[in-house]
Amino acid sequence: MATANALIARLETAEPQFRTPPSNIEAEQALLGAILVNNDAYYRVSDFLEAGHFIEDLHRRIYEVATSLIKAGKVATPITMKTFLGDQDLGGITVSQYLARLAAEATTVINAEDYGRTIYDLAVRRNLINIGEDMVNVAFDAPVETSPRDQIEEAERRLYALAETGRYDGGFQRFSDALTAAIEAVGEVNGHVDTRNGQPPPGTESRSMVRLGARYTFGSWRADGAMLFGLTDSDPGFGVAAGFTYVFKAFEIP
Repeated sequence: MATANALIARLETAEPQFRTPPSNIEAEQALLGAILVNNDAYYRVSDFLEAGHFIEDLHRRIYEVATSLIKAGKVATPITMKTFLGDQDLGGITVSQYLARLAAEATTVINAEDYGRTIYDLAVRRNLINIGEDMVNVAFDAPVETSPRDQIEEAERRLYALAETGRYDGGFQRFSDALTAAIEAVGEVNGHVDTRNGQPPPGTESRSMVRLGARYTFGSWRADGAMLFGLTDSDPGFGVAAGFTYVFKAFEIP
């Protein structure tokens, strides 16, 4: 009995230990500072990093504004960004002063991708924690109409979405976006009609072709495949075409 009483006393006097979600504020600050100093650092992480991966609300907002400015062909600096972020007090320091400090303490853009991957990995871990907590809570207090099989399938769906849509090579996408950005059907009819009298010169005769196929798009890559059907005597009766396209942004017209 004495042992039991001692254990109870220890439980009553022990302070609860709360675990905080994994994060790295220093990595977020280092990356944002690198972007403010050299906007080229943004392109090292833009393929996979989103504002939602930052744990600090202010850092999310800074990244969102920087993304909008850079994509619009403008420069993202502490001076250009303070207009969009306001200048509220952050506990002894204003937003403008915080941006200036981020830029002043930035080291190099070489490590920008490593900082971005650290931020991204920690965001994925936080998502895993949320999924695990939801699984536990639902298992403890599941609705009557929800079977264990339904709970397993929901957990599998969320884990699959996290695994398939959050990769370095293809960028992080919402699950709904990943589904709609998969395969699309493509159909077109093209050609030209020669309205002149007599025998047309070679290459100018009436021609027309139907193209039916599919297109798969993922990130900047696009794969096309189609069947071709000729509609005139000058066209082949049937053919097949396929190819790959890499889309990149060379310039932007405002």
